[in-house]
Amino acid sequence: MFKVIFASLFALLLLFPSLPVQPHAVAYAQASDVDCWAVIIGVADYLYGDGVIPNLDWTDDDAQDLYDKLSPIWGEDHLRLLIDDDAAKADIEDAITGWLDEEENEDDIVLLFFAGHGGQYGGHEYLCPYDTLTYASVIKDYELADWLNELESENVAVILDSCHSGGFIDELEQNGRVILTACKKDESAWESSWLRHGVFSYYILEGLDNFLEDVS
Repeated sequence: MFKVIFASLFALLLLFPSLPVQPHAVAYAQASDVDCWAVIIGVADYLYGDGVIPNLDWTDDDAQDLYDKLSPIWGEDHLRLLIDDDAAKADIEDAITGWLDEEENEDDIVLLFFAGHGGQYGGHEYLCPYDTLTYASVIKDYELADWLNELESENVAVILDSCHSGGFIDELEQNGRVILTACKKDESAWESSWLRHGVFSYYILEGLDNFLEDVS
């Protein structure tokens, strides 16, 4: 659990790299010359859920809550929220290589957050978008790497709350990126009915709450 808490605090250092510990954090973020952009994805109810793939309970809430916390600071027009049927593979690719790539530049801060199913096959890890049916319809680690490599930003945080997500680190890591995953490549991520969130996402959100409380 200490690793999770440390990870959430480390993410905040990237998400708010020059934010001073002083009042009016929102006003400061809006006045900064550096823009912040995010693609926030949560899939709980899958197109072929409880047949091909089991539905989840809280991953859509993970994404919605992160969006709700960041939108007053970064601005709604700087965030793209994809939940359930808005988060097909093509939608996610377009959000990253289309919308995000058009908006951000090398000095900006970029966040990619995904909460949903993940898996392994053929020596690669993958994320499961809304329309997951076959291996062709999942997002392989090297595909996500290719999409992110189109971005100019040198300040990118990738947060993955999915099973086997640690396997993405080798494909995605490079200078200027922080990659936080819910588990190692051979482990599962967990949801909690008590927390009403994914366990990893809960502590990311809690860390963000604590940070914003300290600077407000």
